[in-house]
Amino acid sequence: MAIETTGRYLVLLPETDVNSGISALTNSTGIRAVARAADFESHAFTSEELESSEASVFDRLGVAVVSLDPDQVQSVRSACAAHQPLLDIQPERVVYAINQGAGSGLSSEYLRGYRDAASHLYDQATPQEQQPPGER
Repeated sequence: MAIETTGRYLVLLPETDVNSGISALTNSTGIRAVARAADFESHAFTSEELESSEASVFDRLGVAVVSLDPDQVQSVRSACAAHQPLLDIQPERVVYAINQGAGSGLSSEYLRGYRDAASHLYDQATPQEQQPPGER
C-alpha cells in the first residue's frame, strides 16, 4: 500500500529554542508568513489562520507544517545536514484511524470478537435487574 501524503512537510524544530528553528526555516526557505499556535487563544488555529500562512508552527510540539517547492525542500534538508537549528524534514502523511477498505486487517471474525468482548464488559459493568432465585 502506497503512503499517502498531503503535499506539505513537517519540519522538526529544537524543543529548547523554537524561535531559532523558525529563524532557520525562514532563512533557508524565504517563507515570511508564519502562524504560531502560541499566538492564539488556547494555542489553537482556525482553518482561516492555517490557510493564510505559509507555515504553521506548533510550539509545544516543536513542529512546523509547511508547503514547500522542491528547491525549498532541498534547502531545508541542507540546513538539517549542516546541524542548523532544524532537526529533520519529512512529508506530512495522511493517516486513518481505521481503514475500512478491503485489506484493512479488520476481518469479520475480529469484529465479532470485539463486539462480544464489548458486550461482556457492558454486562459486567452494569447492574443486572433483580431476578427471581430460580432464573439466575
